[in-house]
Amino acid sequence: MAVEQDKPHHSHRRSLALLLQAVGLGALWLVFSGKFDVLHAGFGLFSVALVLVLTNGLVVRRRQESRLDGVAVRPVEACLYLGWLAKEVVTANLDVARLVLSPKLPIDPVLVRFTTSLSSAVARVALGNSITLTPGTLTLEVAGSEVLVHAISVSAATGPTIDEMERRLARVFGAATPPPKLEMAVFRGLSADRSGGPA
Repeated sequence: MAVEQDKPHHSHRRSLALLLQAVGLGALWLVFSGKFDVLHAGFGLFSVALVLVLTNGLVVRRRQESRLDGVAVRPVEACLYLGWLAKEVVTANLDVARLVLSPKLPIDPVLVRFTTSLSSAVARVALGNSITLTPGTLTLEVAGSEVLVHAISVSAATGPTIDEMERRLARVFGAATPPPKLEMAVFRGLSADRSGGPA
């Protein structure tokens, strides 16, 4: 009986999620297109419907897999994280601009490899994407718990920002707070030996 009562509730939640996705995608279309005539609105409706059809099964399946894997996102922590990340992106933009506009400041490209304590694959992908979104750093590889990052300078990749990203993402996904990284393998140049030694 309880299962039967849960079905309408689940269906209602799924319909609400679809509606929110449609509204969000439609708003993005209007913002990016900047056109409000009938033709462009029709293209927008078609595009939104197509995206929902192609991705909804994947999103629902991922949510089910996430529940089975014990992965859950805390909405409040996620919003706080996005706000913090936006601030870090602006700060990194200013740092990179200073490097570009001031030739006296050293640009020293490096590869940095470190081990993340995040156990969830979703959390690791979020960490890699967050690093890439921050100007001056680019995630090249996430292989298991190993993360390889290219940075415009040593300080960009070995500073406290990545540690803070990891701690905040642990809170977003309800994981244990990881310890600070005491060691990061730093490689000068544009390549690194996979065995862990300098290229």
